[in-house]
This record gives sequence, C-alpha cells and structure tokens, in this order.
Amino acid sequence: RLILLIALFIIDPIYINGIENNVNGGELSPEKCLSLGNSALSENAYTKAILLYEDGIRLAALKDGESLLTILSLETNLATAYSYIGGKEDKAIEHYENAISVFTQQTDDIVDEEIVGDAQAITSQASFFYGMVLQDIDARRSVEMYKYAVKLDPNLWAGWANLDRKS
Repeated sequence: RLILLIALFIIDPIYINGIENNVNGGELSPEKCLSLGNSALSENAYTKAILLYEDGIRLAALKDGESLLTILSLETNLATAYSYIGGKEDKAIEHYENAISVFTQQTDDIVDEEIVGDAQAITSQASFFYGMVLQDIDARRSVEMYKYAVKLDPNLWAGWANLDRKS
C-alpha cells in the first residue's frame, strides 16, 4: 500500500488536492483542473475527477474575475461526478444548486450575449441533471428542475421528454 501511495505522489501530484502543485509543467488553474477533471470523468475515474473539480473551484475562489463559464462547468461537472457514485446524491445536489446559484447571481451584469447564452446552456444541463438526481427523492422538485432546464434551453429535448413522463 505504501508503494502505491508513493506512486500516486510521483505520478500524479494533484491527485491529493495539492492546489499549489504544477501539473504537466504548467501552473495549475481552474481551467486546467476542469480539463483534467473532464478527462478523468470520461475515463470513469470519478474520485480523481472530484478532486480535480474541487481544486478548480478552490482556485477559482482565489482569483478575482474568474470565468463564469469555468465556474459553472466546474460546479456542474463536480455534481455529475458525485451523481455517478452511489450514496452521494446530497453532494451532487449541493453542487448543482451551486451552479444554478452562480448563474442567477452573476449573469445580470454580463452584457456579452454569447457568454450569457453559453452560461444558460450549461445551467440548463445542470438543472436537467439535478432533476434526474431528484426523481426518486422529490418528484415535485424534479419537475421544477426540468421546467427550469427547458426554460433556459427550449431545445433541450431530454428535458421535455422527462416533463412529459412526469405529467
């Protein structure tokens, strides 16, 4: 076990939430954490993805003016990673709510319509996935999340389909 733990430190120093560590020769940033977390998530390495997304969120909190899209993506993808792990619905819910809250608090001041549109798309997905997590926990709130998702993105056909099933 000690050898495995040492190998983790040598091979992948960020794996232990070391936000001050360099990764692949570059400074660690929220964007880099997002990218590495997405790679880990696509490889079903959920624990590693969670650690990377959490590091990205911590780093974003330290930087003034961090990208809204990066923060939304970190929160949404962190929630998604938690939702893949059984028994972590409470953590998934917390981070989907964080994403939606960031969207509602920060988009009013943004004048760039492209950024607002991208933020809406990410938040729509967060709301949809949040609704899926809630399906077996709170059907009423699940429907509310699907409605919010299709309000933000009227072309989110999966949201409409889940609303039809709930009706």
